[in-house]
Amino acid sequence: MEKYLINYGTGRGNKEILGTLEEAMELADENIAYTMKNVQIETEHSERIVAQRIWENADYDNVKKEEIHDPIIFGSEGYYSDWEVFK
Repeated sequence: MEKYLINYGTGRGNKEILGTLEEAMELADENIAYTMKNVQIETEHSERIVAQRIWENADYDNVKKEEIHDPIIFGSEGYYSDWEVFK
């Protein structure tokens, strides 16, 4: 198990989790909000980013759906793209 920091990009409300990267991504998804900021999962001491969801300031209805598999959509305001995982 590893300790991860979920950084919502707002300067507050970040979360720590002891577990797997997949568990950290699930927790991040459960707590994601309309902030218009990227969500990043970092190693314990913010040494490096291991995964991120990018905020896209675009109406999801106008996006090529075959390019995105698991977005988090906030109506016509925008959406979070799929997780990118960095090895």
